[in-house]
Amino acid sequence: MQIVKGRSFYPIKTFKNLRDMIQESGSLYGQLDAFRFRTDPAPEPQAKTYMEFIEDYQALGSILLQLGLHGKRIAVIGENSYNWCVTHTAVLNGVGISVPLDRLLPAGEIISLLERGGVSAVFYQETFHEVMQAAVEKYPGQIELLCCMRPDKLKSPESVPFEAVVEATGPASADSVLPRYFRFADLLTAGRAIRARGDKT
Repeated sequence: MQIVKGRSFYPIKTFKNLRDMIQESGSLYGQLDAFRFRTDPAPEPQAKTYMEFIEDYQALGSILLQLGLHGKRIAVIGENSYNWCVTHTAVLNGVGISVPLDRLLPAGEIISLLERGGVSAVFYQETFHEVMQAAVEKYPGQIELLCCMRPDKLKSPESVPFEAVVEATGPASADSVLPRYFRFADLLTAGRAIRARGDKT
């Protein structure tokens, strides 16, 4: 292999890891938009600044650690979205191992990958709710936590046993009914409360 060296025209910042790179972006561009997106057809897209993104991924990471998911495999599946990015980044930056799944795979292959990957939690778009139910039935006890990223879009959200207050629940106990169901927004709220109390884990 040949290594080509050229003249450097500007200093290049080096980073130890992804977390450092994101923190540097927050320091440099904190109040600028990092994301612009639509969750529904609307005249104007929503925006999230670099600092808002950092706060969101840290909040999600904090609650996932409190729920006992440290070092575990966490899958995320759905269309490209802000919530997808927050989840993937939170897991990569200290929670566990991120398992991004291709949303175009057949249901049977998705279920098989959850089992073969040893996945303990899944963040999913509402269109995959029935697939997650099938996975839970096929491999009972493996998936500890299911989080719907847009629960308001479910056909029957009232039929899902979502846990509303999560900040004091802690990890699942030996006699817990699995999986536990959460709404994405509720996890963020609980994570923010943890961090507001001074827990920066």
